[in-house]
Amino acid sequence: MPTFAEAGVPGFVLRNSISLFAPQGTERETIAPLKHAFLALMNGPEMKA
Repeated sequence: MPTFAEAGVPGFVLRNSISLFAPQGTERETIAPLKHAFLALMNGPEMKA
């Protein structure tokens, strides 16, 4: 599979966005540990390109 540059699209940058959702009214005490675990996972070495 060619890179974007090889396919004639030089300078193309692909960015991803990942979100975590909870129901409206979810207590901050419930969200905080989920947020920290999610951020630890997303910033871990397994997610680095």
